[in-house]
Amino acid sequence: MQTNHYIIQELVEQHDIINKIYDKSINTLRLITIYDTKSNEVVPLSGVLRIGANGNVVDNWAQGGLAVGVDLKTGKLNKYGLYKHGYGTKTDSHPNSGVKFADVMLPYFQEAIEQAQQLHYELKGIKVIGWDIAFTKEGPMFIEGNDNMEVSINQETNGGLKKEFESCL
Repeated sequence: MQTNHYIIQELVEQHDIINKIYDKSINTLRLITIYDTKSNEVVPLSGVLRIGANGNVVDNWAQGGLAVGVDLKTGKLNKYGLYKHGYGTKTDSHPNSGVKFADVMLPYFQEAIEQAQQLHYELKGIKVIGWDIAFTKEGPMFIEGNDNMEVSINQETNGGLKKEFESCL
């Protein structure tokens, strides 16, 4: 007897602002939060928007996507997007849409940070979490949380994090 197993999930439709940058993939924010053992607070550590490119249907940096750092205070994208080594160098605009990264302010950014902090409080045993967050028309949608995320993408776009890690742990 053959049995079929299916997973059915809601379709993620990203916010128009994100869609305008690149509409062939769901482009996600990798937001790193850390549980600060000194203050007993969850704090945002680093954010990067991962964006698909050149026909790819994923936003994965290792598949030729772009990584653009995010200002944690404002939700504004940094001036340059970076390719992973081997796919290119840096660019100030998306290669397909022409959208200038410095002109983009992420929608629902503060809500995403607040929700990530609340979720992390529920998981205090995990010191550092890398959240993958999509932005929909209704707000942030959490795709997953990673306790063993690739931190290099955040360091490439926002600078080293060693000092910040050490001050919290």
